[in-house]
Amino acid sequence: MRRRWLVLAVLWTAGWGQGSSCAFAAFDQAVKQAEVVGLVEIERHVPQAGAGFPGVLDMQVRVLATYVGQPDAQRLTVRGDDGMSPYPYVTQYPVGTRWVLALTRKDWRTGKPMPAGRYSPVACTGLGLLVSGPVAYGVLTRYGQTGPADVLPLKQLPAWIKAMRARR
Repeated sequence: MRRRWLVLAVLWTAGWGQGSSCAFAAFDQAVKQAEVVGLVEIERHVPQAGAGFPGVLDMQVRVLATYVGQPDAQRLTVRGDDGMSPYPYVTQYPVGTRWVLALTRKDWRTGKPMPAGRYSPVACTGLGLLVSGPVAYGVLTRYGQTGPADVLPLKQLPAWIKAMRARR
């Protein structure tokens, strides 16, 4: 009897791990699904009160360059994880850093567009690409790789994004 309960518990928790593992796809997958891909600078984390306690759920970013689509403003609010969403926690994006993010206007729960100026990272992707000087770092095509992050010069980024989107 105990063995049966143990097997059920393992199967139940394995389902949880499988459901949450989607938050770690490579950036090429995000680019294929994104409505907007842009170089942004993190301006601030937006505190929000919910369920009786304050938390940082969103961040405000300034769009520096756009590679795919056209955002509806130069300053956007990007949704972060609230503990139940497949997005990264915004605290993983330090204020003042620059990132290449793949964004969507669709709410992952309903599939409906969010209000103007609000975006979310493409669900089931990693953080994006961290930009330092003239290069971007991150997991470009293979999640779970070993060794250092992939490095892509920003000058090559538009051509790389175009090639990834052509593979849809």
